[in-house]
Amino acid sequence: MATETPPDQQQHKRVSNACRYCKKRKVKCSGTQPCITCSRRRVACVFEEVERKVLVSERYLQELERGLSRIDRTPDASRRSHSPETSARGIPGDVQSRGPEVVSDEQNVPNRQPSHSSDSFTNPLVSQTSAYVLDSVGRYRFLGPSSTWAFCQRVFKHLQESLPENQAATIPLNVDGSAYHLEYTTLDSDAPPDTTDLPSIDYTLYLMNSVKFHNCQMLRPFDEEEFTRNLYEFHEQGAAKIQSSRLWFVQFLLIIALGKAMIVVVKDTSTAPGSAWFQRAMCLMPDFVRLLREPNLAIQVLCLVALYLVSIDMKEAAYGYIGQAVRICLVEGLHREAPRQVMGDRLANYHRDLWWTVYILDRRLSCMIGAPCSIQDSDITCPLPAVDGREHRGAVLNVHVKISRLMAQILNSVYSVERLSRPFVKVVQGALRDMAAMTHEMDVIFTSAAYGSVGAVSTVAGHINLSYHQCIILATRPLLLHLLVARLKGTFNPHDVEKALRPQTKYLLETCLQSARMTLKILVTLYEHHLLDAFLPFDLESVFSAAFIITMAAAIIPSMISDFSTQRSISYRIIDYLIRKGNIPARLRKKELQCLDQMIQPLFGDGGFQPSPAVNSMPTRTNSFSPGVAILGSWIAAPGESGLSPSQMLNIADQLELQGPSSAPASADRGFELDWAQTGPWTWWFDLQSDPENHVF
Repeated sequence: MATETPPDQQQHKRVSNACRYCKKRKVKCSGTQPCITCSRRRVACVFEEVERKVLVSERYLQELERGLSRIDRTPDASRRSHSPETSARGIPGDVQSRGPEVVSDEQNVPNRQPSHSSDSFTNPLVSQTSAYVLDSVGRYRFLGPSSTWAFCQRVFKHLQESLPENQAATIPLNVDGSAYHLEYTTLDSDAPPDTTDLPSIDYTLYLMNSVKFHNCQMLRPFDEEEFTRNLYEFHEQGAAKIQSSRLWFVQFLLIIALGKAMIVVVKDTSTAPGSAWFQRAMCLMPDFVRLLREPNLAIQVLCLVALYLVSIDMKEAAYGYIGQAVRICLVEGLHREAPRQVMGDRLANYHRDLWWTVYILDRRLSCMIGAPCSIQDSDITCPLPAVDGREHRGAVLNVHVKISRLMAQILNSVYSVERLSRPFVKVVQGALRDMAAMTHEMDVIFTSAAYGSVGAVSTVAGHINLSYHQCIILATRPLLLHLLVARLKGTFNPHDVEKALRPQTKYLLETCLQSARMTLKILVTLYEHHLLDAFLPFDLESVFSAAFIITMAAAIIPSMISDFSTQRSISYRIIDYLIRKGNIPARLRKKELQCLDQMIQPLFGDGGFQPSPAVNSMPTRTNSFSPGVAILGSWIAAPGESGLSPSQMLNIADQLELQGPSSAPASADRGFELDWAQTGPWTWWFDLQSDPENHVF
């Protein structure tokens, strides 16, 4: 006779799915949403996504197999599967004729069938076949899935191919490295360096503090104490100091280059700000073998090089240098927890902060160029920066690392080839749950005494929030590309598109557009207080990506953009401000936005509203950097305002889960709710007309 389980043992049975907080701390989870532990501790309760299993009968499976075999025996289906048109889907005829030049792996692309459920979307920016664009010198440029530049090129090509008005349009290519031209020759290791016109020690400290203000609250690209000590030794010893530590002199020149670029308004736009000092530093840059002789200093130098290069729109070169820094970190074991009893607290903390600086830059650059992450989070055991109530810098770096982790999770899920078989909505749902937990930590830090008590405008809080909203935009903007393709094919009416959207799709769109709007609000606040970074690329990247998707949404779903003219005007004002400060990449981004305005204009004429003509011809003001109060209005963000609360993010993720296919309107035209494999080309090989003002060096 079977014995019954005692009631006390039944109560301690493990739940099928525990929340992330309870799993991490290895405590019992109640399994409810939110669970008892998270409710008691007042933290966001986030459950890992669990794959649902469906139980079907054996007869049903046999019927499916018989139906599939009948389809395979159908002659028409056989002809379609072997037709040249199907095998070369998405490749223009002029490129197919090139023959050996086309390197394709299309036979490995999974055969994804169309689906009429919005839950079955897959990311149109991701495929097993590489996507390329041909530049003006005949080089194929890879279109990275997560790259904002690549996203724009795909949109431009769709608009050019689908609208007769755009057939003769010139698409601004603006490839990586086209903003400036750098030229230098590496000197021999025994060649004397150029030491003319070096700044005084006071001015050097001022430049160092400028770099520190713009970077060191969110990053640790150099050790301030060590650099200052070496600086005083250099002014005492002169050339002897350079001879004993040539790599430190390279760091010295790089900090001068970055400092001058951040505080000087450039008048000569033909040269990059601070480029004279940067080129002098690169002439002395040792090879990788010699860098390994001073690993800690080499990592700092490589971080500074990457920061400068990405700021002058040379992201690919910056990615290469930060990749070297990652390799040295791995060789030196910085990604592991340092033994404090051996190294001591100061060196252990220094290694920790240096590692996470490299990590943040690597993740950010990987996202910018569309490359996969170089090291997985599961291989990292280095502890996060300590959160000390007396010192907010550790807390800021801690949050910045977590946002970079979130960005990596998006790259590994939303933009992963392995996830092509998974519905886009389900993948994004998991990312939104992670973002909800991140929002709670941001709110706790930015409402602390260091930021929120006096109602001050914080550049750190602003830039952390901008990075957070960039993650949301990155995760959700593939949906806009899908809807744009459907709109260009005429599969839905722009007046009724919002009603025709399934609830899941609408929730994602609203989240994407709310993050874009919040991005502009934060940037306007920084603009109003003259706190925008005119040299570092992150503010420009934020305003451009937000403005681009807002313009797309206004043409596709005009009912969801109520104040498009104001948002567009604010975007141009911010970019014009950066241009006036001497930012050449901002001029290129403005040209791309103007191209989008021109190419997408026919869609507004079909039923959307016309953009304000005054914005198209907005003059560049030279006497004032302050925006008009009438334009800003309610667009100033309140101190600590981040947009979406943790509960809102969790609610959005839950809505994606709860809404089923039957919840869509019965009268909705679901013709455009197809699998994105049918609307987004798997292979991209096409030529773009070269931009006469864009010279590739």
